Amino acid sequence: MRGRSGWLFWLGLAVVLVAIGWFGGRQRVDGPPLDPSSTGPLGTRALTELVEEYGGSVRRGSPTADTEVALVLVDRLGDGERSELQQWVRSGGRLVVADPSSPLSPGLSDLVSNRALDQGRCEIPELANVQLLEAETFVRYSIGSRSPCFGNDQVAYAVSEQFGEGQIISLGGAIALTNQELDKADNAVLAVNLLASEGGELAIVFDPAQLGGERSLGDLIPTSVRWLGWQLVVAFGIYLIWRARRFGGVVLEPQLVEMPGSLLVRASGELGRRSKGHPGAAVRLRRDLERRLRSEHRLPPDLDRAGVVSAVGQRTSVNPELLARALLGPPPADGGDLAQVVADIDSVAAAALRPTPAMSRSTPHEVPGD
Repeated sequence: MRGRSGWLFWLGLAVVLVAIGWFGGRQRVDGPPLDPSSTGPLGTRALTELVEEYGGSVRRGSPTADTEVALVLVDRLGDGERSELQQWVRSGGRLVVADPSSPLSPGLSDLVSNRALDQGRCEIPELANVQLLEAETFVRYSIGSRSPCFGNDQVAYAVSEQFGEGQIISLGGAIALTNQELDKADNAVLAVNLLASEGGELAIVFDPAQLGGERSLGDLIPTSVRWLGWQLVVAFGIYLIWRARRFGGVVLEPQLVEMPGSLLVRASGELGRRSKGHPGAAVRLRRDLERRLRSEHRLPPDLDRAGVVSAVGQRTSVNPELLARALLGPPPADGGDLAQVVADIDSVAAAALRPTPAMSRSTPHEVPGD
C-alpha cells in the first residue's frame, strides 16, 4: 500500500508541475514603452511584424546607406547622432519622427483628447487613403510652410517637409502605433504607408538604455527561470503536505508510571521508617555538619571530631553542650530522637558557620589551645 501511495504522489506532482509550466510559464517580453521587442500594450512589436508582413525588413539602430525609411520612436540622441541622422535625410532618406519632444519635430500647438481624429486637410500623398485615426490623445503641430494631414489650416497631427533630397514626416505622438492601438480604425494603414515598402529596410531608432530607470536587475532574469523557481517552491510545498499527512485520529498512549514528585519523597521516607534507619541517617547528617565546619574554619584533616568541637567552640559563640550533642551525641533510637538531632544540627550550623573576628585572625592550620 505504501509503495502504491508513493507512486501516486510522484505522478500527481508531475501533473501539477506540467500544468504550472503550461498555463503560466509562457514567456512574455514586456519591455519599456514603445520598445520594438515588447509585446506589452505600449510596446511596438506588432508594428515591426506588420512591416515585415508587407515585405519590408526591420533593424534597430541608426539608418545605413541601404535603409529607405527610419522611425524615431523616442529621441534620446546626442547632437552628433542627430547630425548624422539629418545628413542621412539630406541624402534622400525618409525620416518619420513620432516623438513630439524631439528637436527634429516642429513646435507643438495643442493636444487633442478625442478618441478619433478625421483626416481633415491632407496634403501628404502617403496618407491620402488614411481616413480615420484612433488613440487616447493626439498632439498637433503648427503647419507653417509644411504639408499637413489630419488637421486644418493652422494645426495638424502629421506634417511633412523637404530636407535636402529627403523628407521628414512628424507625427504628433506614437500612441497610434502601439500594440493596443494599431488595429484601431486606419492606424495600421498609416503605419504601412509611411514605414513599409517591398524589399525596403526600416531602421527603428530606439535605445532602451538611454531611457533611464526602465529596467531593473530582476528584469535580466528570464521569465522561464522565474517559473522554474516557482515550480520548485510548489513542488516542495506539495511534498511537505504529503509527508505531514495522517490517516485517522491521534492515538493516545497511556503513561507507564504516573507519580507526582511529592509521592516519591513520601515513599522514600516511608522506606526509611520501615527499615529503622534512624542511626544511619544521623551519621550522614553529622558527617555533613563536620565537613562543613572543617571547611569553614579551615581545620587540619588529622584533627578528630572532639578537637573539631573544641576548636569551633572557641572560635564561635555556639553553645558547647549543643555543639557536642550535635556531633558526638548517641545514635537516635526512634524518629523523635532523629528529629532532635536534626534540630540540634540546624542550631549549630546557624551559629558555628558564622566565624567571629577572633577566628579571622587565626592562621589556616592553627587550633587554639594547642
